[in-house]
Amino acid sequence: MPKVPKAIWNYDPDKYWELDKEAHEFIEGVKLHNHRFLAIDYITKMMKKGKTLDIGCGERALGSCANIDNECPIKIPENFQVMDAHHLDFPDNSFDAISIIEVIEHVENPSQVFREIYRVLKKDGILFLTTPNPCNLSIFIRYARNRRIRVHCHHINAWHWESLAWFMHNMSFRDIEVFLWGHIDQMMKEDKPVKLYRSYRLANILYRLGFRNPMLHLNIFIKCRK
Repeated sequence: MPKVPKAIWNYDPDKYWELDKEAHEFIEGVKLHNHRFLAIDYITKMMKKGKTLDIGCGERALGSCANIDNECPIKIPENFQVMDAHHLDFPDNSFDAISIIEVIEHVENPSQVFREIYRVLKKDGILFLTTPNPCNLSIFIRYARNRRIRVHCHHINAWHWESLAWFMHNMSFRDIEVFLWGHIDQMMKEDKPVKLYRSYRLANILYRLGFRNPMLHLNIFIKCRK
């Protein structure tokens, strides 16, 4: 009788974060998003054109018409509304552009969110989307060393860029452009610089040397049209 292979996961899920509490608290405390948006200036400029909506806005105010989130942030932006992205309370064909930045990995039903975005976008309207790249160098190195990766407890979805682009194609979006970005030089915690993981520093060095492998980037950025 063949031997049963050794389990690679034998943790009690309820104790998962206790086993890696220090790393989790570090990730939670770092102002990571503020320092990895190399495309944010571009998105901001584009979102000023026409009637726009920012989904999962937090304290941002990219939407010229509406900025929504599922709860009130500490600093409430202009045109803010509490709203669930699964059920957008806007008429069909309302917006010229929509941004959903570092949000889709948190939602329970991405298909429903994309359907709602498609519904409220005008014909030829633009969607700007960013989400973490699960195939970055940091994760690859940890897997190669047979180490657990650092997982964000609030991330419940993840896509390789090709599978995400195909998913959006199947949701009827067109003119899909995919950019891999997020090469970063520092992170911040309590407004003070903190050292990058060694794998991030290695990615920075390789990027400066001219390598353009998708694994060197922390984020996927997609631009597409209805």
